[in-house]
Amino acid sequence: MKEITDDINDIHMETWSHLLKANNIKNSPLTPYLDMELLSNNAISVDGTKISSTTGFTYDHPKVTTASLEDIIADFENLNIWPKKQVS
Repeated sequence: MKEITDDINDIHMETWSHLLKANNIKNSPLTPYLDMELLSNNAISVDGTKISSTTGFTYDHPKVTTASLEDIIADFENLNIWPKKQVS
């Protein structure tokens, strides 16, 4: 598993670095780096229905949509932490 993770990170980190450089982004808190533990057989999500049913809490964005992801990416672009163009 370590070798697979290392190979994945080598590929993605190099590409991410090129994208940042091509967009003149010196530093970004965002990274494609993948920890080996994330590939293990561990749950990495949480069912948030209990908080709603027990406290009355409501989500501003109950479902992930393409539009909401595009809004997030646009915000990251405006903060200059996400590449605005693709490098071929």
